[in-house]
Amino acid sequence: MKKPKIFTSNLIFKLCFWGFVIACSSLGALIGFILTEIENCFPSYFQNSIIITLFLIIVTIMFSMLIHELAHLLKFISMGYKIRLFVLGPFNFCKESNKFKIKFKFNSIIGVGGLVLPDITEIKNINQFTKLKRDYAQAMIIAPIISAIQGLISLLFILFLLPKTIETIHSTLFTIFITSFFSAIYINIISLTNISGAMGDYIAFKAFKYNDTFAAYQLYTYATLSTKKESVRNNSNVIKDILISNFKSECPLKNFDSLTCLIIDLFLYESLLNDIKLPNVILKYINYFIENIDSFTSK
Repeated sequence: MKKPKIFTSNLIFKLCFWGFVIACSSLGALIGFILTEIENCFPSYFQNSIIITLFLIIVTIMFSMLIHELAHLLKFISMGYKIRLFVLGPFNFCKESNKFKIKFKFNSIIGVGGLVLPDITEIKNINQFTKLKRDYAQAMIIAPIISAIQGLISLLFILFLLPKTIETIHSTLFTIFITSFFSAIYINIISLTNISGAMGDYIAFKAFKYNDTFAAYQLYTYATLSTKKESVRNNSNVIKDILISNFKSECPLKNFDSLTCLIIDLFLYESLLNDIKLPNVILKYINYFIENIDSFTSK
């Protein structure tokens, strides 16, 4: 008897979950072994107390995240964009009434990471859309590259410069640079992930560069967060046209992927908010979802 799709989905989830747990456990064991060997060879690297070590680790991780997000921010600024929102962990710097306000709010999706949103203008034609796609792709790829360079510099410092410094600061410097090195590895691994719509920078770079539908959805979503959101949304019809044309071309396939559902949700929201009629192709998709609700919910 053929297993139902929901059973298959649960099995895949369990395999992925336990694979992730085993991979993290193995990585933790490997890091512990490496640090133990380093301590045996260089005992001066581990002279600080646990409290001081933990403090240095937390500060270094936050600094590594700051460097990563600043790379995004400075790239956007260098291309002529104003910044609407800058988030680093629980710290939110949001532009309101032409002034930046600092808010303390923890986001479970971002976690200890960050976010940079430029204050985009109206997207009136396809050339402007193409430019935004290219600029966003560049802004996505620059940050993990900077983080990788940071990690490489940290490793080189540990291998070649740290032994030549005075012994009293060995432990402090080692903690800072080994944390910086592993933070860079973590950031670059996260930049390769795509979990529940939360895309890493490498994945977002590729999507912005090659996927018009993804780029159109993301840019329109960002437009709703701009300082002039009503004007931007009302004068960015080229974005809606791209999304609708994609649905017309994909309509025979009737996708259940998350991006399709997010786009339909966007049109539903706009329809309710502005009291406008839904496009026929969106209505067809919604009806198809309702008629195949079991297949839809199994996704």
